[in-house]
Amino acid sequence: MSGGPSGLRIARSALASTVLALCAVSPVSTKAGIGTETVSAGSAQQLTAAQWRAVNDRLFGSQAQDLRTLAVRAYVWGMPLMHAANIREKFVLGVVDRPGSSLNRFVHSRTVAGPDTRIGVGLNNDTVYSLSWVDLAGGPLVLTAPDFGARYYTFSMNFADTSANQSIGQRTHGGQLPPVFIHGPGFHGQLPKGMVIVPSKTRFLNIAGRILVSTPGDYRTVHSLQDQITLTDWEDWKRGLRRPAAPVAAQALTIAGEQLTSNLALLARLNRILQQWHVLPQDRAVIASLKALGIGPGQVFRPDSLSALQRAQIEAGIEEGRGLVLVRSLQLGVRHNGWMINYAGPRFGSDYLLRAGVAKDQPNVAIPEEALYPIARVDSSGSPLTGRHRYRIRFAPGQLPPVGAFWSITAYDDSGNMVGNPANRYSVGDRTPGLVPDEDGGLTVTLTAATDGAANHPNWLPVPKDAPFYLMLRLYQPRREVLERRWLPPAIERID
Repeated sequence: MSGGPSGLRIARSALASTVLALCAVSPVSTKAGIGTETVSAGSAQQLTAAQWRAVNDRLFGSQAQDLRTLAVRAYVWGMPLMHAANIREKFVLGVVDRPGSSLNRFVHSRTVAGPDTRIGVGLNNDTVYSLSWVDLAGGPLVLTAPDFGARYYTFSMNFADTSANQSIGQRTHGGQLPPVFIHGPGFHGQLPKGMVIVPSKTRFLNIAGRILVSTPGDYRTVHSLQDQITLTDWEDWKRGLRRPAAPVAAQALTIAGEQLTSNLALLARLNRILQQWHVLPQDRAVIASLKALGIGPGQVFRPDSLSALQRAQIEAGIEEGRGLVLVRSLQLGVRHNGWMINYAGPRFGSDYLLRAGVAKDQPNVAIPEEALYPIARVDSSGSPLTGRHRYRIRFAPGQLPPVGAFWSITAYDDSGNMVGNPANRYSVGDRTPGLVPDEDGGLTVTLTAATDGAANHPNWLPVPKDAPFYLMLRLYQPRREVLERRWLPPAIERID
């Protein structure tokens, strides 16, 4: 049913019906691909965190055996795994602006992300990325990095389900990070002394290094720092060898001729991912329940063996799963002045619905002590943000974001990509040259697609013309008043 006619009505499980009714959302019609659903950001009634947790627990705690509900469960639980695997595949195969790489090697972006960057969604425009995907099945690795001095840097350790619980760098160790010992779920050896220990619960791990770039003049220094970031096989390290880790080839996830926009193809892809998956105790019951769909370690998914009724039930369930994830992505935490703030970051526990909601627009975010990412798809009145209108964000005197590192606001199109503009400006923040304060000492940022006088003003943030967009406010090393919710972002005001 993916790509079906607008307004297509789909059968619903009891759970999905209840939730979508509570949120006042009508059945969704999706376009091709994950993440392109068209539900108004302001159309969903806000549920409390406790209500959302109850939805999650009911979906994953029930003994339901009907294919429709199991398909909802498969999509919600598996979507983050597929999202992470898609990013890993892009890392291996390469994208428009970056060649591919073997696993267990670093690839460095040499400039900050812009509208042509396609390694992920919702990327920042403040740091260069040094990225690696590692396969820990062959044993532990040791990460070493140079002395960054006072420059901001961090390495987020992202599991293959988009969750994380460690970000290490300037905040935790100052300019010089000790050697980092990274091991997978099958490691049972003695942990080395004097190293930072990073245990991965998944076989594959994404290391997302971010290094702050303040001006284009920084690039030469930053490139030198990037080139000194190294991964070494633990067995070599123990023998005193400091050579780069041996490259590891990745198993292909995409099958030639496969219709990636097909709902059943998504399940086939999820099943391929699960053949290399280390099953955690908390996931055993979920994965066991998916066997009824032909999904799981050792399973072979055979869509051709499904009857027309079974196929329709599974298709309907996946569409419901999409709808739930979409609505959850719009309600990730505390809502204030148009902003939605997820204070849990990537620490999801068994809240799989929250994990999927975050993965939709904010995959691989850092832990909240490292960074918070308020996101906005609506203005302060609850109306969807669109380039047809003009907006402003005013920080009152003394109310600029309280951070230990830096802050910025970035605009994205509805697919999570920055939008090209004549000014080549993609974010506004504390390092934007020439920001003009208000007469009372506050600061106003103007958001408009118009290329009138605003385009010549340093406080202008361009947005897509005549199209929906969303904003992300990055707060790196947020201070206590942010984490304790005593400081909240100012309103996004429509001014036309």
